[in-house]
Amino acid sequence: MNNISLNKELLKLKIGEWYFVIDALYLNDVKNGLFDIDVNILSIDIRRKIFPYTETPFAEFRADEIFFGVKDIKKVHNSEEVEGSSYFSSDTGLLVVINKKILIEFIGHFDYEKLVDSPIDAINKKYWDSITSKFIPHDVGLILSPGTNSACDFDGSGTYRIV
Repeated sequence: MNNISLNKELLKLKIGEWYFVIDALYLNDVKNGLFDIDVNILSIDIRRKIFPYTETPFAEFRADEIFFGVKDIKKVHNSEEVEGSSYFSSDTGLLVVINKKILIEFIGHFDYEKLVDSPIDAINKKYWDSITSKFIPHDVGLILSPGTNSACDFDGSGTYRIV
């Protein structure tokens, strides 16, 4: 299995690299809107053109540690100000953590419906392995929310921040 957290396991990242954290379902929106995106201002254009109605479609962070997981994701409460690139929203509780350098290439292979098409597991692991095998393992990872009774801040849908 390639860099997956289905039960609070830690993902392995590359220190010093920049990553996106985005709900897996939102990657389809990015894929469908790429024709109108300037790759020189990728983050700005994705926020402005693909997600104009939300302040927090995805987070961006620089990996300062080799491991990343649900412990690094905190729920945003109503009183908290949501400014900056460390905030993101989730509808499905299934996150893709992806090196910014490979985003365009990765989403060319990605299909959310195929990822969640599994009669047995939460994700289609064979499909995930088939698309991630094209990349360095620490460049992309998948985190599934452990759920509402897990004692984790990342419990599914909502607005979160990377700490």
